Amino acid sequence: MFDRASKRSSTGHHVLLPASEDPIDPVIPIDPTRSLITFTFGRESVIFRIWPAVLLHTLFAAGVVCVSLETKYDLSIPSVMLNVLGVVIGFVISYRASSGYDRYWMGRNGWCDVTRTARTMGRLVWFHVPPKFGPKDPNVAIKEDEILVVMTEKRLALDLTEAFVVALKHHLRGEVGIYYEDLYHLVHPLHNHRSSNTCSQARSLPNSLPQTLSPTTSSISDPYIPLINAYGTFDPSSTSATLIRRPSTLSSSSSHCGQHPLLPSIIQSEKTIISRISTDLIPFEGFFRAVMGGLKRACGLGDEAKPSTHVKHRPKVAGGGQNVPLEVLRCLSEWASVLEDRQSVPGTSLGSIFGCISAFEDSLSKLEQILTTPLPFVFSMHIRHTVWLYLFFLPFQLVDQFKWHTIPGVAVAAFIYLGFLAAGDEIEQPFGYDENDLDLDLFCNELVMTTSGLRVAS
Repeated sequence: MFDRASKRSSTGHHVLLPASEDPIDPVIPIDPTRSLITFTFGRESVIFRIWPAVLLHTLFAAGVVCVSLETKYDLSIPSVMLNVLGVVIGFVISYRASSGYDRYWMGRNGWCDVTRTARTMGRLVWFHVPPKFGPKDPNVAIKEDEILVVMTEKRLALDLTEAFVVALKHHLRGEVGIYYEDLYHLVHPLHNHRSSNTCSQARSLPNSLPQTLSPTTSSISDPYIPLINAYGTFDPSSTSATLIRRPSTLSSSSSHCGQHPLLPSIIQSEKTIISRISTDLIPFEGFFRAVMGGLKRACGLGDEAKPSTHVKHRPKVAGGGQNVPLEVLRCLSEWASVLEDRQSVPGTSLGSIFGCISAFEDSLSKLEQILTTPLPFVFSMHIRHTVWLYLFFLPFQLVDQFKWHTIPGVAVAAFIYLGFLAAGDEIEQPFGYDENDLDLDLFCNELVMTTSGLRVAS
């Protein structure tokens, strides 16, 4: 047996664990334990998306069976179509599932590229940018003011690396702007420039240019996203340490002036049984909704708003025209150009910094491509129509042999086929708040801890 008491570190404070744990004493279970109920009806299950559509097909099958077995009308048809259409349905389901998972895997690969590039960028900025303005010269002493400026810029560059990742998360989720608890303190220093307006004037002029103050003034107002060439980002002549604003200097609920409350980093509404339903899988859902709206208007009840159901965020243009991650990359590129003018960074390291910026931009474009390019409408609708027709004719072909067992048989078939359609539709855009989407918040927190560790280690 492994004697834990005799295996300790040199300080004696840490127990040295064996290379492999004894099976009778596991530390962390490899697979999460789930009961049958949570495994079948858990939040990650697709049943909450498709239960109205499955119920509709089951009720239709019950009606066909009742008419065929309880009346003189025989609605059964030969099962030849069942065999022929079964092959087509197999190809349809396979194509829908593979196309959705392909986008899901592309999204995961894109975030893996962002993670790798962010780690490389942080290492290059913190260790390969010397604290001086000019080229390396052992005969020239480094000035303290140069050290202060360069270290301030390096910390701001690490903030920008974090800001790109966090802004990319909000950008893909359709959350525009910069007023978020996990983003505002990282991008606020980019808007420090000279202005004579105060916070009250900024409130009365919401459509003006970004009204923020330079580090030498006493008051600070909340910025708007500036124009690309409105002003510079890094001022080599500035030695003010106020360019770096850590999270502890900001309120957790509002920005500097208070007219822009900071939104939480995770904006997720409470989900109910109705909000999880995928109405586009329900046959004739639009017709039923129009009939119900007409009946309400005829009865004088008014046309009430339809309950919020499950809808994926799929914009035609990512960010609604705003692109905070791209603005952050332009700021990083501007700083890299300042380093190039100073000739303080060797060509290999500077080239790697430019390469990281280009890699960030490639990842941004790749993830935007996944977000704005769902399965073409003609394919998605034809796949749904094919599945609907198959489930529509299924009870007519089974009632002659299965009798009353046709009803649960159709329910199982509807659950399987519609479940694959709903699963493919959910993972096709993996950047939202669904249970099966990518955990972007976990990825961002991991990178924030990595770049913060660089500061602590130094």
